[in-house]
Amino acid sequence: MMSADDGATVLETKDEGPKISDKKTKFDVVIIGAGPSGYTAGIYCSRAGYDTLILSGILPGGQLVNTTEVENYPGFENAIMGPDLMIDMRKQCQKMGTTIVDDEAVDVDFRRKPFKVLTGTEEYEGRAVIIATGANPKKTWTRRRTDICWKRGFILCDM
Repeated sequence: MMSADDGATVLETKDEGPKISDKKTKFDVVIIGAGPSGYTAGIYCSRAGYDTLILSGILPGGQLVNTTEVENYPGFENAIMGPDLMIDMRKQCQKMGTTIVDDEAVDVDFRRKPFKVLTGTEEYEGRAVIIATGANPKKTWTRRRTDICWKRGFILCDM
């Protein structure tokens, strides 16, 4: 029988005795973010034998899910669509044994090990946490109306 110390969560019910949830919450590595860097970290950690969790956040795949042709990614002679690349990376992570949860980290506690990462519904623990949340494109100032330029897909910079 699993105890709460083994990573299980005890759920109390009024009608029955306590039940044990089989949802895993303790990992060697917790990765926050599921863009190219988060998926790459997941692949490497899982291949190295670490029990790895990726919290994919509100936009799994990062900025590349909004990109059309990606022509400068190593290993692809021909362009690949951004969303297709992110789907392939996610599948490769899962093939390596990475657990992926489509939830957003809302708080972290780095004061003591194991580190805690909280989502809206769960608390995860990890011996290590990798923050791979990427960048948000910033609108830069221009003499033309910024919204017109933004809609045309240029004047972006990563900061």
